[in-house]
Amino acid sequence: MTREEKNKLLELMGKERNSYSEQVNKEVARILYPKLSMWQLIVKNGTPPSRISRYCCKELKEKNIPNRYIATGVRKAESSGRKDRTEFETRGKTKADAKHYDIEHTKSVFADAIKVQEEQGLKDNDVDVYDCNLITACKQNNDVIVNPIIDWSDSDIWDFIHDENMTINPIYEHFDRCGCILCPMSGYCQKMKQIDLFPQYKQMYINAFDKMIEKRKEKGLETSWKNGADCFDWWIERYKHEVKGQLELDLKNLTRE
Repeated sequence: MTREEKNKLLELMGKERNSYSEQVNKEVARILYPKLSMWQLIVKNGTPPSRISRYCCKELKEKNIPNRYIATGVRKAESSGRKDRTEFETRGKTKADAKHYDIEHTKSVFADAIKVQEEQGLKDNDVDVYDCNLITACKQNNDVIVNPIIDWSDSDIWDFIHDENMTINPIYEHFDRCGCILCPMSGYCQKMKQIDLFPQYKQMYINAFDKMIEKRKEKGLETSWKNGADCFDWWIERYKHEVKGQLELDLKNLTRE
């Protein structure tokens, strides 16, 4: 992709993304904005987000609103890490602690509850299901996760979109996934593509890491990073993929003599 093509793509994406967000906010759902930005969270937590410490997801994407069902678009076909996900789930302190329930189990549980309700003449809120971990965990966590399209394939998704003539996020016309720029869960090659496409975000991360390092020093915390740029290279795992002293061939700026 040439620099001119990339600039046109970025301009188009920016316009379409803003238009789509405004449409969603007016017609479909209310967008809830976080109290702290990604850059403020980095400074507050004193460490970059990682696969192990995903405070960015917790604060920016998964912030709890008590007593609710959380409907997601998670699908088994998206990755090997999601192949064991089910229609109904409850959260745990760790991924291993999460509980998974398929649709047949959930149907039987609520069928039992309805039977008890009818036999004893109880109101909806008076019905309890004593021996179901799904209900118990839901009461403890105040929410339950529902994945209604867990078994859908990619073709199922696009068939439904076309059949229903739905408006989609235009970024999906250019990317397979629509997620956070430089997500710690993404691979190195994907991160490098995003850095090339969105260089301003690289600088914003570096600025945040600079402030984070200063905050750590103020608290007397040890740090091996020299500065924000050094922390950024460590964070995207550049050291694993680039050998010091190796030559780099810039194919973008070649000129014919």
